[in-house]
Amino acid sequence: FDAIISDVSLHGEDGVALGQRIRMRPGYAQAPILILAARMDDALRDRCRTLHPRAAVPKNNRIGLIQALAHLL
Repeated sequence: FDAIISDVSLHGEDGVALGQRIRMRPGYAQAPILILAARMDDALRDRCRTLHPRAAVPKNNRIGLIQALAHLL
């Protein structure tokens, strides 16, 4: 994959925890991971920073998503 994009709200898990599990898999330690969220707050941004400083992207910000992908790739 060139990048992994996940919603923060998943059935039975959240996207940040999923991203952290993906990072533990061989070959994915540096994989670009973005987390989309309808409501973005400082606590969520801090959790997303464990994946990448720009990992948190508001769902309704398509330009922000494109910019984050461009930065990561």
